[in-house]
Amino acid sequence: MISRMGTSFKHLVLASTIPALACVEKGENCTDTAPVQSTGFSLGPQQVCAVTETLGFDRFTSQAAARGLDKAINPNLSETPGVLHTPLLAEDLDGDGDIDLAFNRPTTVAAIFENDGNGYFTEVEQGPYSNELPQGRIFLNVAAADMNGDKLPDLVFSGSGMVMVSMNLGGLQFEEPQTWFFIPSRPYTSFQSFHLGDVDADQDLDILLAGTAIVAAGSHQEEPLAGPELLLLNVDGQFELEATLTPDGGAGFSMLSLITDYDNDGDQDLQTFTDLGRRTPSNFYRNDGIGSEGSIDWVEEAGTLSANLRMSAMGITTGDYNRDGRFDYCMSDIGPAKCLLSAPDGSFIESGVAMGLEPDLMVDIESWAGWSMEIEDLDNDGLEDAISAAGLDMRGELPAEQPDAIWQGVDIGKFEDRSIALGFADENSHYALVSADLDGDGFLDILTIGADDAPLLWMNQCDNQSWLEIELVGPHQNTSGFGVRVQVDADGQSQIREIQNLRALAQGPSRAHFGLGNAETVDTVTLSWPNGTVDILENFLPNRVVKFNVEQRP
Repeated sequence: MISRMGTSFKHLVLASTIPALACVEKGENCTDTAPVQSTGFSLGPQQVCAVTETLGFDRFTSQAAARGLDKAINPNLSETPGVLHTPLLAEDLDGDGDIDLAFNRPTTVAAIFENDGNGYFTEVEQGPYSNELPQGRIFLNVAAADMNGDKLPDLVFSGSGMVMVSMNLGGLQFEEPQTWFFIPSRPYTSFQSFHLGDVDADQDLDILLAGTAIVAAGSHQEEPLAGPELLLLNVDGQFELEATLTPDGGAGFSMLSLITDYDNDGDQDLQTFTDLGRRTPSNFYRNDGIGSEGSIDWVEEAGTLSANLRMSAMGITTGDYNRDGRFDYCMSDIGPAKCLLSAPDGSFIESGVAMGLEPDLMVDIESWAGWSMEIEDLDNDGLEDAISAAGLDMRGELPAEQPDAIWQGVDIGKFEDRSIALGFADENSHYALVSADLDGDGFLDILTIGADDAPLLWMNQCDNQSWLEIELVGPHQNTSGFGVRVQVDADGQSQIREIQNLRALAQGPSRAHFGLGNAETVDTVTLSWPNGTVDILENFLPNRVVKFNVEQRP
């Protein structure tokens, strides 16, 4: 069942192209030497690694304490009823080009850590703040998104019956959180997670709230009831309820929502996944544009697409893992990960075990609980690798030993477990996990955290494999370019990514990272925006960050 209110829809088509940059960089004669800035693209400097040979996959070293992350973020989290996790985000919060960190705290603004540019972190004190959260309310999650168009990511919080925003004041200082959406009285839905995206193509950010539980009265430790997902549209800077998404089988118990173009038609669709999968399956809502009533028509079609999985989804990662030009979706679960690979007819085929995403660990696989999950090219060889945090479930029914897992990509869409061999299988519970280039060498590092302990940081090493990162400065109120499809063609391979934000309990940088193996030239970068705009950059050298700014279009 979908109930909704009105909204508006805008559409724009624009193409900009700049060819033949690689010949300019190499000092060769070119027929087209137009400056890259003329179409909004700018090339960062090429990064040169001191290591000239190709390293093996055993390349990660644990360095959290050595890089300033030596203390627990929420040392007494177990004393806060209803909270099991410390969500984290990795993003350039001060606009200086490197990736800073933020960790959620249940009763105050997040803990902010500044990156010195080389991957060393120092906490930046916040506040003090005069107002306390309303009685019984807590922050359950945090995301970073520019909500006022000043090109600095603000902090967006979800919690017990509320959404709050803390504006970025610059210098890694954030103002006191302000309420943007609030359910005043019980029963209210406890929003464990959410996702931001431009679902109505008006170039600002809307919110899809994951309806984890309805809290009826008293303590947060009560047995929760299922709650619906809510779609809030951004109307002139204020959030208004657009739709209440209730599956046919009744409300689920969701840790995870996603705004994504799963049908490859250019607009933004919705996905919701339940944690306690025996309640309801996952749901895919196709965006059919503005209907006769003046609001977006949503068509739930997970069953038709063979995507109605019953699972305990606590993390998701997206990419084109079978290289067919369409997005695929891999979700953590209790047991092996589940992956929905796109089929030629537009449906999906669940292929997690067939892809090798079943960890080879010294635990009962049916009692292994994956949480945040990433599939990225960690060694830049042109094949994606996979990582997953693992931790106890909320009900405490699983074994205490929950080792993290890492898989090496051995072919397109094929993975081999390397967790024990690499010493990655830490058995302490971890929930939030991101991969990000924290020291600026072009190779992704791994950060994960549990509940009330210090983070774990696995630093990567650079070598001679090629890579590319795409960073966007999008339109006003979507300056991070969330929802943009990024395609890179190089060395005969075509790869796609989708710029995203919070996925369950963690948010990585709003950049698209591509490993390019032995590629000497990037043939094409194509940016497809949620409003129909397309921007193209052709023929340049890899091993750099490429930035695109919509304000510099001609």
